[in-house]
Amino acid sequence: MLSGRAGLECCYSYTGGKLDMGWIKWIKGINKTQVPLAMKSSDDVDIKTKHETGNNKHCGTLTFKSVKMDETGLYQCWLNSSVGIYSHGTYLHVYSSTKTINLRESTKNKILTAEGILLFLCVLLPSVSLLFQSKRLNQLEKKKARREEENIYQVNFRLVTTSLSQTRVMADSMNKDIYQHVILRH
Repeated sequence: MLSGRAGLECCYSYTGGKLDMGWIKWIKGINKTQVPLAMKSSDDVDIKTKHETGNNKHCGTLTFKSVKMDETGLYQCWLNSSVGIYSHGTYLHVYSSTKTINLRESTKNKILTAEGILLFLCVLLPSVSLLFQSKRLNQLEKKKARREEENIYQVNFRLVTTSLSQTRVMADSMNKDIYQHVILRH
């Protein structure tokens, strides 16, 4: 981040003693070619090396005390031996974090609360609408079932009425037969 502190570290192991270590930054040259630029210690940049003799580990650090936008780029550690050896490199990306809208925290909290309420309503209103629709459909189905039940009772009542009248006719005819049978016997 712009005007923040940044540090890069490069370590190597070498048993033949210590090697001179440096840092380079690749910059754009003529015709879009990349050219190495040797980094040097300054007020804004600190370059240090540290050597651990017990395990032959050697480390170099490149520290930016306050990074600027023009320090964005690819940095590599360079070891000066009979053949120059470069590390894989690290890309440093410097960016500025400017606020697009300058709002107080209380205003941001109010906006978040309003968003939460709107989201809640967007979920709640369709749910309640579906609930009332299903309730209304259930009531209509119950009314329809009641009407069908009333029609069934009316049909059954007519059947019962018909059956009773047929039973009376049958009983009357049976009574006549019984009556005739009784008279004939006497």
